[in-house]
Amino acid sequence: MESKLVNMNTYEEHYIQCKNLYATDETTDISNISLELNCISNIPTKLVENIDNKVVHKFKNNIDVTSTKWSRHISNWDDIPEIEQLCKIIMPTIEKKYFGCHLKVEHLHIYENKNNISLESSWAWHYDDCPKEFVKLAIYLNDVTENNGCMQVIKEENSYPVIESYRTNPKSKKGVPPPVFPNSRIPNNFISRMLKDKTVTVQNLSGPRGTHFLFTPNIIHRGTEPKPNSTNRRAIFFFIRPTLKKQSNYSSSAHAEYKKINVKKYELD
Repeated sequence: MESKLVNMNTYEEHYIQCKNLYATDETTDISNISLELNCISNIPTKLVENIDNKVVHKFKNNIDVTSTKWSRHISNWDDIPEIEQLCKIIMPTIEKKYFGCHLKVEHLHIYENKNNISLESSWAWHYDDCPKEFVKLAIYLNDVTENNGCMQVIKEENSYPVIESYRTNPKSKKGVPPPVFPNSRIPNNFISRMLKDKTVTVQNLSGPRGTHFLFTPNIIHRGTEPKPNSTNRRAIFFFIRPTLKKQSNYSSSAHAEYKKINVKKYELD
């Protein structure tokens, strides 16, 4: 592919330039992604287990831990070098297979679900209303079932409905144009109507340690509350976006949840 300079005011224009510089197959496009389950074949289970052991140690000893109403987060992973080791295994595959360009981990959330939570925010049906060029990779650190807080998505036959976002550039103003659903929350009556169609189902994303999924945050999804006496779900969520330059370290510049940075947009580089 020839490298062509383009004006970069929108996320789409930025992504085009990222792909031009990477010089890969033009048909590779992250906007084609809805949800890909267990799409990376070379994730070492032992490496994930080692990360989980260190995460559990931090939670048990309240080291670098911050909390929200719904979850507990690790705010610093400098002493978990296995996270960068994991990134160096999986991110090049995602770059080549799905992005067609270099990528940057903008945010990195390592957390476990809480019990006795209010079923709102991410625990209500929603879409994230992110740029379509912004995707997430989730990796379960422990075994996850329907009982200990698996993520749920709305599935329609062999696809996942994606809600259009108004965020086309970093300066997009909320409400211009009006969002498909206010505050990106999907009303329960809308979900109920969808589920009357026999081709539409609620899919539980569960599986053993290392289960993972790459997805656009604009699918309809929600977290679930762990049932009593279960081991709460622990997971890493990588927020990934295109970048112009190859990253020498994927995890060092990623933002933790406690920094309260807007996770629904990113600045163009």
